[in-house]
Amino acid sequence: TAGFAADVSHELKNPLTSLRSAVETVYRIEDPAQQRKLMDIILADVGRLDRLITDISFASRIDVELNRILPEASDFTLFMENWVSATKQRVQDVRISWQGFESEAPLMVRMFHGRIAQILDNLIQNAVSFSPKDGTITISGTNEITHLYVVRADEGRVRAEAKLDSIFDRFYTER
Repeated sequence: TAGFAADVSHELKNPLTSLRSAVETVYRIEDPAQQRKLMDIILADVGRLDRLITDISFASRIDVELNRILPEASDFTLFMENWVSATKQRVQDVRISWQGFESEAPLMVRMFHGRIAQILDNLIQNAVSFSPKDGTITISGTNEITHLYVVRADEGRVRAEAKLDSIFDRFYTER
């Protein structure tokens, strides 16, 4: 859609503008320490572009994938336990705490495991980026008759009330 294309264009232009400025400046600066800082900015922006392009690629495939037949139901609690275990291995600077679901019974859900893992990975990457070193990210679950909720809490700084509405906008970020 036009809105999606405008959002993507905007999100790609931000790191590209920063890259252009850093590259143009690095040639004029002779101080090695300042050049290293600019190179760090360049690497961070390249990483951001890579993540954005990957996200866009995944988003374009979601419609195709969701139109396929739903997979067999599987135990969401077991899925979460496996995902948390793998995430603890990947995440270095913070602790991951899994508190589980309230229900002892298997929570059977039809789901695309890869897509759910991607959503959870994005949430954890966000929490890690805003958490203090050696902080704790707590993941817990609640369940109702027809809904499961995965709740993530971290020790990052609190957002201003005025910006809470924006955090669910597509591609919204605040650094």
